[in-house]
Amino acid sequence: SLQRWAGGTTNYGWIFRPTGSGGVDVRSSEYTTATQRPKLEVRYCLASTDPTIIVTPDALSFYALPSTLSGVKTYTVSGYNLTDNITITPSTADFEISTDGVTFTNSSITLTQTGGIVSETPIYARMKSLAVGTYSGSISHTSGTLLETVNLTGFVSESYLGMVINGD
Repeated sequence: SLQRWAGGTTNYGWIFRPTGSGGVDVRSSEYTTATQRPKLEVRYCLASTDPTIIVTPDALSFYALPSTLSGVKTYTVSGYNLTDNITITPSTADFEISTDGVTFTNSSITLTQTGGIVSETPIYARMKSLAVGTYSGSISHTSGTLLETVNLTGFVSESYLGMVINGD
């Protein structure tokens, strides 16, 4: 076992070393030159204990005709090593959010952490019915002192052309 090798038990392994001329040299644990014997090196990393919020993607664009809601866009939120719930808040009343894609609000939504974890959760966002123009904002995701942001841009035009070109 690895633990026994680490404790000094003999390793009866083999190593195949390229010679540089198309061949290989074979070395065993009994090879005369100790530096050319097989050596098992195990490295591991401990998982981070830092609280983390993950949002994917971190930017969304919306397109709409005047006085018409935009299409709905989706992103995901998750977190680990959290001590507080994740609070999701749009920065402006021009954009709305939802956890079910049906009931939208521009007020805060809370995702409850359990055991420090918020599983990957879809969040739905849309731009409200607005006049012709360009709009921007963000959606903040906070837990204690942590902050992750999804940046938002929106375009309202009299023409479908911008929506077709931009894929909305």
